[in-house]
Amino acid sequence: MLQAIALVLSLATRQIADINSFHWNGFVPANIALFSSTKIKLELEMEKDESVATNELIEKLNTVVLKDSETIEPVEQSKKITLVYQEGHLNCLEGLNTLRQLQGRFYFKTLLKNTQADMPQYLSRLGDVFWFDQYRNLGNTFPDNFATPSWINGIASMRDALSRWWVYYKLDEEDKQGTDYLFEFKKKLAYCFSRNSICRCQTD
Repeated sequence: MLQAIALVLSLATRQIADINSFHWNGFVPANIALFSSTKIKLELEMEKDESVATNELIEKLNTVVLKDSETIEPVEQSKKITLVYQEGHLNCLEGLNTLRQLQGRFYFKTLLKNTQADMPQYLSRLGDVFWFDQYRNLGNTFPDNFATPSWINGIASMRDALSRWWVYYKLDEEDKQGTDYLFEFKKKLAYCFSRNSICRCQTD
């Protein structure tokens, strides 16, 4: 679930250009449409001051960097933003100019690369996206052993555990002699995300 949220927000804020640039351990772009079409919908609320700050940055970009080339239109200030990722495309139901409210940090970084302007005051006004991923608990976290194979092994171990949980979960109740971890996991998932559930396990 966090992976899906992070993917959509990464695209919306222009941290990545496409899903192949989404570097999250365990994420395989080809698996998005493996079993059925994927649809991810996020509803966000914006602070007015962030939209104002983004428009101020756009004005600076148009004046200092773009000049006579194609300029950027001011963002449409809307408190609600609805993002939908489907069939490989990200759309904002309120329109492109509303979507660009999320790209203040992108414009800020673009200005920094092209000017010597001192703009630290904008950082406190522009939101950013942070999330936890598998780096928090899979593999070895000691600096001397911080290497890709460690994380790959950690993810492989997690997939192996989930596969074994699934096999045990599918057993008849009279054949179960221990803790049904997947059953417990599903209860916690339903508590946090009431409209989501686990329907199958990819074991290959």
